[in-house]
Amino acid sequence: MGQQDEALRSLQAALRISRGHIDEEAQRGNCHTLDVTVQSHIPVLTFRYVRTTIPMPLIEAEIHHFWNTVIKAAKHWDASNPKHDTLVRYLLSARSMGTLKRPQPTLEGETPEANQSDQQEIIICSDGSKFWSDLPFLSQDLVEEWTQRFYTAEYDGENNLRSNLASFVGRLISVGVWNGPAVCALSLFRETLETSRPVVQALDASSSQKETNFNVQTLLCALQQMLYYSEERIIDLSNNSHNIADSTVAQDISGLGELAVQSGLSSSGYYPDRWHFWVQRLENLAKSELSGASDSAECCLDVMRSAAKNIQGPLASRLDS
Repeated sequence: MGQQDEALRSLQAALRISRGHIDEEAQRGNCHTLDVTVQSHIPVLTFRYVRTTIPMPLIEAEIHHFWNTVIKAAKHWDASNPKHDTLVRYLLSARSMGTLKRPQPTLEGETPEANQSDQQEIIICSDGSKFWSDLPFLSQDLVEEWTQRFYTAEYDGENNLRSNLASFVGRLISVGVWNGPAVCALSLFRETLETSRPVVQALDASSSQKETNFNVQTLLCALQQMLYYSEERIIDLSNNSHNIADSTVAQDISGLGELAVQSGLSSSGYYPDRWHFWVQRLENLAKSELSGASDSAECCLDVMRSAAKNIQGPLASRLDS
């Protein structure tokens, strides 16, 4: 095993221990202080990237650990907790540093800190992103969390983890951080409004069914929080036909749900006709006699209608349709 492999293995072992501490702190809910952890981690990562020649696989392992902390922080704060806004501000501050450069690799046998070379270059991360301007690996790690855990029983319970993380995604979209959050938002629209599922959970549903079959009402609560905290900016994705379809986005995220296909829609991704379909579905749900679902649907509609009043473009003409 080479020195780099050994160093990476040792780092990963240390990060596993750190994740245990982060998980424990996150359980404190609104009282947890992971925002402080995130804030302190940004200059450390910046120093390692800019001032050392620590191999990129080690830097990238630390970046993934950073996003794990961010996601844990967000999903364990209530949606209304202003610490979400503080967290977004920290990320925007990091992104504002722009594209940073690294020193050239050290000579064999020289310690990473010993290299005083003025030769610097932009090193592209393995996901194709630049440090910090692209918020490297945010998209990959956030979408992984969303697709592998967000719709599982892990997010059920009294803590509203689903709504909490959805509110954070909405906040990111509100400030123009779309790479990753846009995929998550589209997935939530698809699962809530385009997938055939009961409006509420059947009283006799088994625990195994609850782990895989969510009712519309449960997902509407998360959609409501995401829309509210997006400050009406989610409509920009559909109004501008924002394209997220690429080889890294699974069809079951960007593709149409069965109800959308049955309505005559034919394209995946964001576009005005799909937005219009979501509005129609919410209008139907708002007329439901099931008060919880109808109330959440009406709240979603309020945000979407208000957004349509304040834009120009294809969706502005849909206001009276």
